[in-house]
Amino acid sequence: DACHDAGSCDPANGSCSSPAKPDGTTCSDGSACTLADQCSAGTCVPGSQVTCDDGNGCTSDSCDPAVGCAYANVVDGSACDDGNPCSASDACQAGGCVGGGPVDCDDGDVCTADACDPQTPAGCGHAPLVGASCDEGDLCTVQDTCASDGLGGVLCTPGSALDCDDLEPCTADACDPASGCTHDAVPDGTLCASGVCFGGVCGAGAGGAGGGGSAGGGGAGGDGAGGGAAGAGGQGGHAAGGGGGAAGAGAAGAANGGPGPGNGAGSGCGCALVGSARAGDSSWLAALAWLAGAWGVARRRVTRGSPGASGGVREVRY
Repeated sequence: DACHDAGSCDPANGSCSSPAKPDGTTCSDGSACTLADQCSAGTCVPGSQVTCDDGNGCTSDSCDPAVGCAYANVVDGSACDDGNPCSASDACQAGGCVGGGPVDCDDGDVCTADACDPQTPAGCGHAPLVGASCDEGDLCTVQDTCASDGLGGVLCTPGSALDCDDLEPCTADACDPASGCTHDAVPDGTLCASGVCFGGVCGAGAGGAGGGGSAGGGGAGGDGAGGGAAGAGGQGGHAAGGGGGAAGAGAAGAANGGPGPGNGAGSGCGCALVGSARAGDSSWLAALAWLAGAWGVARRRVTRGSPGASGGVREVRY
């Protein structure tokens, strides 16, 4: 008995003594799973439990009192950590932890250089790339660059404004941050260098109808927004034939200057401004015809009814 000293025999009665060893005397309780067993009042008391952790995540640790610690392999494919912060999806294989593929250090920021250092606890590192090109998500800016945020980080900052000018005077150019440049047509009839705008293009479009004159004064032919034929002048006094459209190759209209009823004392003058338009001349001819017609109407309003030498309506030529 590990917790008793050898006794002595009493000659008088033949009995043997068995004195207990002092408490705290080392002993063994017979289990391989306890440590530092000690005697207490002649009895061996188990000490602390044996720690059987082998530090291997791919084994199942246990203790058998007869043999001590036992380490059984876990199922292959079980998750583990091989101790390398730069490997991902580590898995157990035959009791050992095998590293998987490289860890993904991408932080989604184009202004940082992402890398992994296995010697650091964190593994992934993100170095700022000040001055590098980037895209801050606004389609209306170009040449965006990475700049320091003043706090040790970096931000993508907008560059210069995108030039949305399509060099077409008949469109209103703008920019939408979500979709980029827009080019909306200006209202048809807006003046432009080659005539007027139609459908967002300078110098194209359909011709307009000519004006009809009333008795006593011929109406000027209308000018079109494109190369359409102009209308005929009205009956009566001077009738200015309408010019071809301000844009496009349209034929100028003939002017009707025939006399008509209700013409005052004299007969109307059949003077006419007869235009012709070639494809290359339509723009300036149309503008000239329009100006001539408008000027003529204004003059007729001023001079109509002024007595001439014959006492009738004075003929005004222009």
